[in-house]
Amino acid sequence: MDSSARESGMSVQEYALLGDRARADTLLSDRVSSGDQGGMHWVRAAAIQATWSTSSSTVLLPWIFGTLGYVGGPLCLVVFVGLALVVQLKVVELAAEHGAMADMADVGEALAGETGRRLFRGLLLANQVLFMPCALVFCAHSLRGLAFPKGPPPSLACHFYWTMMLVGVAFVVLQSGRRFGHASTLALATSAMCAAQVACIVAAVLRARADGDDDDDARGYGPWPAADATWAEIFGAAGSIGYVYVPAFVTVDVMREMRAPEEMAKALTGATAYMVAIYVVVGLAPPLRWDARRVADPVTDGFGASAPILGRAANGLLLVACGLDYLLAALAVNGACRRALVPKLDLDAFDVRSCASWALVTAPGLAASVALSLFVPDLDGLVGLLCAVVVPLAQLAVPALLLLQHHERVLGYACPSPTAAALAVAVVVGAALIGVTLSSTIYDIAHTAYGSGSLLCELAG
Repeated sequence: MDSSARESGMSVQEYALLGDRARADTLLSDRVSSGDQGGMHWVRAAAIQATWSTSSSTVLLPWIFGTLGYVGGPLCLVVFVGLALVVQLKVVELAAEHGAMADMADVGEALAGETGRRLFRGLLLANQVLFMPCALVFCAHSLRGLAFPKGPPPSLACHFYWTMMLVGVAFVVLQSGRRFGHASTLALATSAMCAAQVACIVAAVLRARADGDDDDDARGYGPWPAADATWAEIFGAAGSIGYVYVPAFVTVDVMREMRAPEEMAKALTGATAYMVAIYVVVGLAPPLRWDARRVADPVTDGFGASAPILGRAANGLLLVACGLDYLLAALAVNGACRRALVPKLDLDAFDVRSCASWALVTAPGLAASVALSLFVPDLDGLVGLLCAVVVPLAQLAVPALLLLQHHERVLGYACPSPTAAALAVAVVVGAALIGVTLSSTIYDIAHTAYGSGSLLCELAG
């Protein structure tokens, strides 16, 4: 970066407002180290996007669709994904114009100066820190189901045991995975695994009987939420839609390592189409086959003894795919920790000193994920915390609002009407999701029967 840019202390947004795009790009380029740049093909980038949270979403969506109905569920999914895709495509367009953005924090600065940088960095870290324990809990569920498809013996039923079995493995994996390019080959495989996982779930559903199938107070599955569904159930399911599609938190990071960053729009659109297709199939199959009340959360816990082989296969695929989800989230958290703790660390160096430094970098994220997975009661509570504020703000409301302002203040013209309307709707929907999800999450955690069992063994997870 030239001396005048360094000495002025001006932000990316301020240079852009003055029409000095070259100076703004120089400031951004100075922040992206040569070690971060790569030659990832757009297909690999799409695989990372398609894998990101998809595997765990496939076992969560049957409960969501079962609660919202076979019309209400897919409708909520399409609306949310459509709005989020519009927002992300505009973010990709902005990042491509500058050409040297490291993460969403740089996008925030381009849109709103230093305040935007801090806001987006905070949202990014909050999402990844809250997502990592969700992925860890899903891994614990799938490992238990893989080992004991008919249910573990009482001595091995404790959630704490299964979580701690994974911690050592997670630490080792995190030491070797330092950039998104390192995970791209595995992402290609796990994208295929997600499709295979969906096939196993659908086959198991067709063969298995849901637990409690003979209960007399069963309710049927209709197009909309059942009349006896509580507001907390409906709000919780609607808010959890935000969990299943969160490209905002990895798009720019992955784009930075692409051979042709301008192809990210193609990668993101293709990944989105793939995700929606498998989501609709796996989300509708269990509640259509079973009574909506019978759909477990996650659905792989509900196969029981009727389909142990298919259940074990689905859990095995879920374990690998959720493990990659955990790694991808950790890459973003570790990247932030590296910039704060050892910014000059070479990601391609594996000598003793570099490995020790990287172990220090990975420790905060790993410790936080283990603590949250053990001390937040049940999976719904973890997903609710993630979706209550972070996802609606970072995925919809904040970027959509800033993008609308950016067009008029920096580019000098308003967004095209269809795009402007979609961004405005995204702001409204994002704000509504905060109220919906936050209220149901508070209700869920407040009504947990803490005295009914051990927190670490029976209530957590």
